[in-house]
Amino acid sequence: MGKTFLLDHEHLSKLQGELLELLIEFDRVCKKNNIRYFLSCGTLLGAIRHKGFIPWDNDADVELFREDYEKFRSVCEQELKDEFFFLDHNVDKHYFWPFGKLMKKNTSYERPNQGILKQKNGICIDVFVLDKMPEDTFGQRKMEYITTLCRKILWAPVGVKALPFSLEWMAFYLLSHIPREWAYKVHQNTARQYEGIDNKYRGFFCTAYRSPRGYALKEEWYEKSLDCEFEGHIFSIPNGYDNIMYLKYDNYMTLPPVEERIGSSPAEYIKFSDGEEWYASK
Repeated sequence: MGKTFLLDHEHLSKLQGELLELLIEFDRVCKKNNIRYFLSCGTLLGAIRHKGFIPWDNDADVELFREDYEKFRSVCEQELKDEFFFLDHNVDKHYFWPFGKLMKKNTSYERPNQGILKQKNGICIDVFVLDKMPEDTFGQRKMEYITTLCRKILWAPVGVKALPFSLEWMAFYLLSHIPREWAYKVHQNTARQYEGIDNKYRGFFCTAYRSPRGYALKEEWYEKSLDCEFEGHIFSIPNGYDNIMYLKYDNYMTLPPVEERIGSSPAEYIKFSDGEEWYASK
């Protein structure tokens, strides 16, 4: 497993400052082009519970309905300021994650064991997609199963490098021989198969989301955008944030145990926008 490190308070704060700049730029472009978006996952939790970053968090996430994601992607080249760029498979054919990233140019954020991947990297926020899903449980589970398998194929080269020899390693070794381009296409075809159909549910198929409380997100939870303070700025959150946060985190207003207060995006190497570098070995 690749060696990781915990940033000291000074450099974690510096990283969060860079992430905040990305959020501000994302919000600016969306508002200028009438694109609906919402803070997502831990960033949404931070907005609700802390009015900003979770103190130990080292990433940031936003989410859009598929139709809004496509609109955002289409305006990025024209609308983004010079120091930012948008990355997904349409931009970089070596990038196979089924969601986008808004990145800062001239930065680097190297995740453990992902140096073998040819895709671009940098300090970024994840731009997740909410896709239409059927209303019947069987159809929902079928979509979840297929997209989960595809994501495991996409992650398999990393899994082979990261995991010790085991049955899990053997499974990823076999999956690593399936072309990632094929898995990406199957994932996208599956996730987008109900696009344009008036269903009542959305699915979060671009990354792991399932919890013991379920994974189907009701569209009524996203009917309205609410203004929410985050690090002194105003961003959009969904009107049904309480239901969404319960589904993902259960009793989300309660802080986790001290030993679990660790950022979810470990790194081996970071290059900040001012040129300062941090290494896992230092």
